[in-house]
Amino acid sequence: MKKFLIVMAVLFLCVVAGLGIFIATFDANRYGSVVVRKASEALGRPVHLGRLSLVWKNGIALRLEDLIVYADAEKTSKALSLKEASAVVRLLPLLHKEVQIASISIFKPFIHLVKNSDGSVQVEGIKTPMAGPATTGQSAPSDARTPGLLSVGSFTVEDGELRFEDRSVSAPISLSVRDLDVKVKNFSLTRPFSFNVAASVFPPEAGSAKQNIHITGTLLLPSATKKGFVEKVTLQTGLADLDLRELAKAVPVVRSAGLEGNLGGKLEAQCQHADLGPDILKGLKASVRLQNVALKLQSLQSPFENVQLTANVSGEDLNVENFSANFAEGTVQASAKVRHFATQAISDVKWSARDLAVDELMPAQSANAPRLGGRLSLDFSGGAS
Repeated sequence: MKKFLIVMAVLFLCVVAGLGIFIATFDANRYGSVVVRKASEALGRPVHLGRLSLVWKNGIALRLEDLIVYADAEKTSKALSLKEASAVVRLLPLLHKEVQIASISIFKPFIHLVKNSDGSVQVEGIKTPMAGPATTGQSAPSDARTPGLLSVGSFTVEDGELRFEDRSVSAPISLSVRDLDVKVKNFSLTRPFSFNVAASVFPPEAGSAKQNIHITGTLLLPSATKKGFVEKVTLQTGLADLDLRELAKAVPVVRSAGLEGNLGGKLEAQCQHADLGPDILKGLKASVRLQNVALKLQSLQSPFENVQLTANVSGEDLNVENFSANFAEGTVQASAKVRHFATQAISDVKWSARDLAVDELMPAQSANAPRLGGRLSLDFSGGAS
């Protein structure tokens, strides 16, 4: 028995040593030119790959370095790129025709997405082929994603950047998400998996690396036989960490609203459940809370301070449970219920204002202009359809 164990130990050491020698001597980079050529042909755009190699990273890992896909033939702008990416594949499951990836790590990725006038979304400069109509009498494709066919133990993105342009509207919207970190556990094509996202959006200082938005939740990807969904999603951000000027530049509707200065307070949104697809509203359950928000409109002298809002959505029904704010030396409070807001909206509204200074409700005027004074209190309760 002792000799058997010694033999097995020697064999194991030989396998490990052989594996180490293989990794150290195998030149995966010689296939880099083939990868670049095939990728360029498939995407129709120039592709650059700095290095392709095999490394040991808690297992055999394939590593790519300095990958760039250009948006045009002249290589003047990037469609996507990454500084480094690696994937560790478990070897034994391959014997059972299963692809199990222990981990995928991506460092400093960049991607430029564009929404076109027809509503399609693509990577800038790269045309996505459209599937043709199904042949008459042809049955719908079955879901080929067998459970366990592909799973990823962990998926991480570090220090990424996402640029998005919406060209489908008359006033194009441009959004940049920087310092993007993504962590996914137990990724699967057929089972729900958890995700955690942190990023910097419209930071108050140029070049600031502070992450001011955090999102967590669970996602099931859609397939040919069942709907995907998200659930237990939480979004949190400190509004004081957003630069309103940068937000207005990116989103014209914010600029037209006449907001000025910087916001304050906190925003928290939760989505208990939402089905992915065109009928997303049917199963939607979500809520929004604003706490201690401050905002100023250019058309009014007085700012809104200590704004509190609690609202929730269930299907096509919106319920604003409470809205309150300090305004014009007084207070404003409101609540509302909107039924079928996506189709034929029916609303019940209650609104009250207490002890507002009338002169604060007027636009800013010169010192010699006539002024209207007094205090104002109002109550309103009604509906609209």
